Amino acid sequence: MKGYANVLNVLVRICFWLVIIGIVVLGIGTALLLISPGLLPMDLSAVPGLTVGGNAVSMELFSSFRTPMMILMGAVVVQLVLLLVMLSKISAALQEVIAETPFSEKCSKALNTAAVLTLISGILSIVMNFYSVFALSDLSGGNVSAQIRISLSFIVTFLFLKMLAGIATFGREEQ
Repeated sequence: MKGYANVLNVLVRICFWLVIIGIVVLGIGTALLLISPGLLPMDLSAVPGLTVGGNAVSMELFSSFRTPMMILMGAVVVQLVLLLVMLSKISAALQEVIAETPFSEKCSKALNTAAVLTLISGILSIVMNFYSVFALSDLSGGNVSAQIRISLSFIVTFLFLKMLAGIATFGREEQ
């Protein structure tokens, strides 16, 4: 069990650092667009691949949807921060398993916190999905369809983490 926990902890730490890089890049990009949108090239139609419904994106179109996009980018940064804290809690629980104390109070608290953060992040993703469809619905111009797609897999992750926290608590009470 200790070997598996070591491998999982290495994977969690790799993910942790990748999320930190993502937060920094997205945070800087969001801040720059919010503070100084003049950094964008004025002729957005010249940017390859930047299209909506097959039509090139003009600066006027970008400017009209700047606020909803900034809100969505900010929400993604919040989700990444939640993921960062969640990964740190899972790493703390794995450290307890590596130390051969999987039934410690620290382990069950870390797993409970990770479960709650998973639930909050999942609900935030649903809200972001609905917001993006309604806030960006005028973007279509008649030839782009907006769809709501929701993954409820966070519920399974939440229940799994709560179950593991319950096992840690039960094990501690039985000792």
